[in-house]
Parts: sequence; structure tokens; C-alpha cells
Amino acid sequence: LAIDTPITFENYRIYSIYPNPFNPVTTINYVLPENTDVILDVNDINGKQITSLVNAFQIAGYHNIRWNASS
Repeated sequence: LAIDTPITFENYRIYSIYPNPFNPVTTINYVLPENTDVILDVNDINGKQITSLVNAFQIAGYHNIRWNASS
């Protein structure tokens, strides 16, 4: 690839959460094919929101967020 060749991604993707089960910190990796607003929430098994990890505009590419669920 030339330096000025843009990197493109075909699909939105969230990868398996590692480690799972986690103890108590985990990293969530995801890909955005375009610049977009992102909301990444964690819900319990009943659908109740536990926390919001991301609520921001992000550029296309690979992203990750560390979640400390100890609280």
C-alpha cells in the first residue's frame, strides 16, 4: 500500500470480548468502516443498562476500550 492509500473496512465489527469471563477488566475491540457516532453500552441479561462505555464521534478504523467492571 502506498502511504496515501486509505484503509477501508467493509463492515462494522465487534470482536469476542477477551478474556471472557473476565476478571474484572476486559478489553472490547471493534472496527468502524466509516466515521460515525458510536454508542457502546453494557446491559445485563434483562436488558437493563449497566454502563455506557462510549458515546462519541469516532473515525473509521480499529478501536478498543478497556472496561473495569469491578464496581
